[in-house]
Amino acid sequence: MAITPTPDDLARERHVMSSQLLTLHEQITPIYDAADGIRADLTQRGYSPTAAEQVVTVWLCEMMKQAFNPG
Repeated sequence: MAITPTPDDLARERHVMSSQLLTLHEQITPIYDAADGIRADLTQRGYSPTAAEQVVTVWLCEMMKQAFNPG
């Protein structure tokens, strides 16, 4: 016999999911901001936009791994 969620259950689940998404946003925003700064700095130093983007992409992937897999 399946249990049908009530409107209160669904509202609670939406609240939990919204809270988790806000927490995720708070965690990754500084990482993306730093990546934008690194890309701008590299471009200012004479790197081509493509090269700067490639460097930042590698850096960003590593930072995301560390942020979500600290072990």
